[in-house]
Amino acid sequence: MDNWKVVKRAGFGRLPRRMARRESDQERRQVFAVPVSTLRDDRPDEFTTSMGGILLFAHLMVKYRIDEAIAESRYPESKCLPGLQSVLSVLGLKLSGFQRYSHDDQWCMDCGLGLFAGMNVLPKTAWLSSYSFRVTRDMNVKFLKKMNAIWQGAGLAEGPQCLDFTAIPCWGEDLHLENNWSGKRGKAIKSIQAALAHSPDTGIICYGEAGIRHDHEGDVVLEFLDFYRGAAEHLPSTSCLTASSPPIRTLAN
Repeated sequence: MDNWKVVKRAGFGRLPRRMARRESDQERRQVFAVPVSTLRDDRPDEFTTSMGGILLFAHLMVKYRIDEAIAESRYPESKCLPGLQSVLSVLGLKLSGFQRYSHDDQWCMDCGLGLFAGMNVLPKTAWLSSYSFRVTRDMNVKFLKKMNAIWQGAGLAEGPQCLDFTAIPCWGEDLHLENNWSGKRGKAIKSIQAALAHSPDTGIICYGEAGIRHDHEGDVVLEFLDFYRGAAEHLPSTSCLTASSPPIRTLAN
């Protein structure tokens, strides 16, 4: 049965056209204020969550003062959502293990994820997409430098570093992408090429850069060393290069 027939049998009539409603002064003129996200206070509360495990990571964040590094990196914020809570929202989703963030009905009402970020629940997918476009490379580099200082102070990023090139598959429009070799698939695919440096002893990622073009591959090693000159007291003892080798002139520099 059509919805209109059900409504008509219940005694409701058709709504007048928009212009008629305006002329008859039937439109609502009151504008409701948008609710503002606020941090949770210390009031006792109880809720159920399927993501309670990520709260254990909060202890490590406080121990290594990662939250302070995020706040000092000056990530974008709004009047309703501070920068720290914004980054923790993204981090909470990464730790949760969800493969498709667009299916926000699986996580948007989980209070455990919200508590990890200091809120009641996490923002939805539309906010996450718009926020990612506001984050700049300079913000990420500043955060990586602060994290390197933390890891080296704790003795977790000393010794050699491995710089590896990896291909990140793209599931959207790929006309502007280049073919990059994917070791997992054993072939070149349309993808985003990224460079990651990690400590082979601890597995901690110390440096990263995404969106590398083919004509820029040779400069990645120099940028990696320049990053360490500004982020650490000394350069890594050994730098291992994998997947893509820089030209001889770059190694000479």
